[in-house]
Amino acid sequence: MAHLFVKDPDEVNAIINDPERLKSHPTMPNLVHAHSKKQKKEDLFVLNLPHDEIKGWVLEEKEKVFSSVPDEVKSKVRWEHVGSTSIPGMPGSMFPDSLILTQSFP
Repeated sequence: MAHLFVKDPDEVNAIINDPERLKSHPTMPNLVHAHSKKQKKEDLFVLNLPHDEIKGWVLEEKEKVFSSVPDEVKSKVRWEHVGSTSIPGMPGSMFPDSLILTQSFP
């Protein structure tokens, strides 16, 4: 299984530009599954997003990712739920975004 962390920008670029490597990356199965579902046009943009439910999904993903992060690294990074799904009452898509912030590129 591929590791979640990349060493440098060249590795990020290599993963993104290699479809097989990208498909096998640990973060991809849920994303590929979500996008492969047939969706109605009206489901792509939602006026009343279920903010609390989405926030719960994002926190679950944070826990999954951070469960494999060493404690000394956890204290140096921050997880942020961002985008329309992070703002109560904001319309948008049902696909939440998050960022992992570090003081410098690992």
